[in-house]
Amino acid sequence: MPPNHLETRMDAGDTAVSHALKSPTRRGISDAALRAAKPTSKPYKLFAGNGLYLEVKPNGAKHWRWKYRLLGKENRVALGSYPKLPLREAREAMEAARKLVELGKHPAQQKRLDRIKLGLEHSNTFEIIAREWVRLRDWQDVTKSRRLNMLERVVFPHVGVLPVSQVEPAHVLDILRRADANNGNSVMCEAKRTMSAIFEFAVSTLRAKGDPVHPVRNALPANKTQHKRPLSFDEVGALLNAVEGHGGYYQIQAAFFLMWLTLARPSEVIEAEWCEFDLDQALWRIPAQRMKKRKEHLIPLPAQAVALLRSLHTLTGNRTHLFPHRDDRRKPMVTASFRQMLKALGWAGKFSPHATRTTGSTRLNEMSFSPDWIERQLAHDEPNVVRRTYNHADYLKDRATMMQRWAFALSAVLLSGNWLTYVWAVQNHHVVDASLGYFILPLVNVALGFVFLRERPRPGQWLAVAVAAAGVLWLAVQAGRLPWIALVLALTFGFYGLLRKVAVLGALEGLTLETLMLAPAAAAVLAWWSWQGQGALVQGDVSTVGWLLLAGPMTAIPLLLFAAGARRIPMATLGILQYISPSLQFGLGVWVYHEAFQPARLVGFVLIWAALGVYSMEGWWTRQRAAPARA
Repeated sequence: MPPNHLETRMDAGDTAVSHALKSPTRRGISDAALRAAKPTSKPYKLFAGNGLYLEVKPNGAKHWRWKYRLLGKENRVALGSYPKLPLREAREAMEAARKLVELGKHPAQQKRLDRIKLGLEHSNTFEIIAREWVRLRDWQDVTKSRRLNMLERVVFPHVGVLPVSQVEPAHVLDILRRADANNGNSVMCEAKRTMSAIFEFAVSTLRAKGDPVHPVRNALPANKTQHKRPLSFDEVGALLNAVEGHGGYYQIQAAFFLMWLTLARPSEVIEAEWCEFDLDQALWRIPAQRMKKRKEHLIPLPAQAVALLRSLHTLTGNRTHLFPHRDDRRKPMVTASFRQMLKALGWAGKFSPHATRTTGSTRLNEMSFSPDWIERQLAHDEPNVVRRTYNHADYLKDRATMMQRWAFALSAVLLSGNWLTYVWAVQNHHVVDASLGYFILPLVNVALGFVFLRERPRPGQWLAVAVAAAGVLWLAVQAGRLPWIALVLALTFGFYGLLRKVAVLGALEGLTLETLMLAPAAAAVLAWWSWQGQGALVQGDVSTVGWLLLAGPMTAIPLLLFAAGARRIPMATLGILQYISPSLQFGLGVWVYHEAFQPARLVGFVLIWAALGVYSMEGWWTRQRAAPARA
């Protein structure tokens, strides 16, 4: 059949239906006729009914078109090419276009809009939106890095390349199950929270329609947050004593003590920089970008913290950070250092570094300090919105007093550790071992004075220390084991002496405060022993009770003299003078309590006594040489 005849025949029946969009589809043409259509010098149309036709070009190309009317105007839309789009599918495409026209939409414009949306979907993958979400967080760089690291390990490998609108709850559930099995429950919970926040961000920016995390949020059990309980003062003392005797990296110990003395967050301490400190004014100004709430925080430093920082400055003062990283000195060390130390000391399951703040808050409240002072020290916001709006008080002076007393509380628990160890040693027939601890103590004091207070012993004094060190080493070797009793006694009382030397309170006031802090714990222990039938105050005879009562002032007087003398004489001199006490203890242990004493150990004691003689002679010689100059 000639093309012109076919076009004329079918066009005659099409005129009436170009606007009758719901009329039945005509079946007046077949695929065979369409395949047989040959190109001519001019384009022509093969009509398939209801406005659908195939346009045949002179170059042989065949394209489906649909003619329709919308708002009184005739329009055409391209549906595809033939034979790629066969007749049956062309009619289906026409029906889909007709439904759009019924809704008042132009099919061609809707097609372009769909193409734009598809392009946006593929350019808005989950990974792209997730990285944008992390970038917009008001977090420190290290926090952003940790969160991205979790996403790269746990989430991106499974849905990272998918358009965010195509992520289904099934995808999310699969990710959560994998994370729970491979990475642990806490990582799974972090992934769930993070994905939900990313989808919420995508919805708010019109790139997703919902949060697929929500339907499966309860599919896996959440990890129960186990907040570490606050430590008692006895436990604080045990912890600090353990850290003192750790013998590890000094900077980790210094950072740990600074955290306790200031109650700052572990990350705030670890990443502290020297430019933030004014040691003359005893102030630490943490900039806003390092604070959790992005507000500058001012921390008053107790005298003990200032002494610690001055000593630390001799080691790391030429660096940016107080506690530089071992491998890259331009960066701070990491908070994992605390966890590793606590694990080595056996405290990993009982205490976490952040629980320092919990303990400090609890104990300071028990000490009847104002909650406002405590919350400002911890950099916490006032929960009452109205009060927060009007109350901008910093309570700096009050917080300085509070933190100084807190520092005294820490020194009190050090003293309690020393007392308890000594009492246990005496009761269990280790008087000679206890005397060894106090022989070591002067060496500790000389070292503390050199490191913390910048005292510079004279060559003769160094000789005395070296001889005494040789004696202590000999005694330790003869004992054949680590002298833990001696080490605990020496380190606890040595640091206590340092704290008392830099304290702002006098000897009587400081000892009174320390005693008041220790009294409740001591009373509780005595009550327990009495209830168990072991308390000498209840079970002992008159003479025993009398000696126990007399032990109080007999202990207090030396401590008062020690606290007063510690502020007037060098730590090195104080250390050497303390050889007198262990010598007396040694005599009591050997000749009064008849503890076993091997002759070989006498060499060590002779060396220590010789060191005391060298130190005394050196001091006498120095004074004699200085006398003519003064005259």
